[in-house]
Amino acid sequence: MANFYPKIFCLLLSLSTSLLLAVSERDFAKTPEFQELWVRGGFDYYRSDANFDPDSSTTDIVLSNELVQLTDLVTWANAQYGIADRWSLGIQFSVISSSLDSLTQGDTVLAGNGLGDIITNLKWAIGFDVPIFTLELRMTLPTANSTQNDVRDIVIGDGSFDFGLYLQTGVISSGANFFLTPAVIFRSGGYSAQGQILAGIEILLSRFYLLGNTKFTYSIENTALRDSSVDVHDAIGSGNSYARLNGSPIGLELGALAGFQVSPVVALELGTQFSLMGNKYPKFFSIGGALRLQWEPKKEPKKPRAREIPLEMNYQNF
Repeated sequence: MANFYPKIFCLLLSLSTSLLLAVSERDFAKTPEFQELWVRGGFDYYRSDANFDPDSSTTDIVLSNELVQLTDLVTWANAQYGIADRWSLGIQFSVISSSLDSLTQGDTVLAGNGLGDIITNLKWAIGFDVPIFTLELRMTLPTANSTQNDVRDIVIGDGSFDFGLYLQTGVISSGANFFLTPAVIFRSGGYSAQGQILAGIEILLSRFYLLGNTKFTYSIENTALRDSSVDVHDAIGSGNSYARLNGSPIGLELGALAGFQVSPVVALELGTQFSLMGNKYPKFFSIGGALRLQWEPKKEPKKPRAREIPLEMNYQNF
């Protein structure tokens, strides 16, 4: 535990200069223009067969003396709409299909599926100068099932109402965009409040773009939540994976994404994310794809006001 935080600091310091990093969301520090609509839809395949334990060591996930692996398939869609100059509203829906499978027997031990948590946000573009600043208020509504109703169920949500405040900053240029986002997230239901730092770079290559990111999550408190103690993870319905019902995670993730701008309206993306180290954190790998759509409002030609009409034009109208 004592060696964990120096490792985190050194790793973040080295990652801050790496050109392999970029944000997994292209929309950091950006908002749609008034009446402009951004829509994204896609899928994520998530797999975890180990945990970073409270002592920062890595152990296999074991349930009822069996080695198991957690698998999620998430289908999602989100939209961001410009409601006024520099202001936008967003919402995200998802459907989750989850299973905990035995690595020795090959059968499914636990399973669950249904609607995931609904995420809403409000963005305000504070300034467009260098660096740009955007303030985001994000709320997570606990619509995903977080209670085991049957002994063969695995929960697909945490059951926490979350309120997050994100200060998104960035430097946008013609060839590369840099982003840094500190955040604080308040959680209900006994979960610890969290601090997050997200950083990355986006490299633009004509119609192609490459992104990479790093995300560090730190929990303010060390809580057992539904576990029997702070040193084990045995919450009912979690499958003993720290990806579920985790009261106080601490971890570092890396990710990358490649995209192709098919047209000014359509883009295709393929990305991956994985955890590098942690404390009470899932060791996971995920891959996903997305379709991005962007609609701009029809702008009526500006009608010249009387004072803008040249003098000779005025004479011709009489």
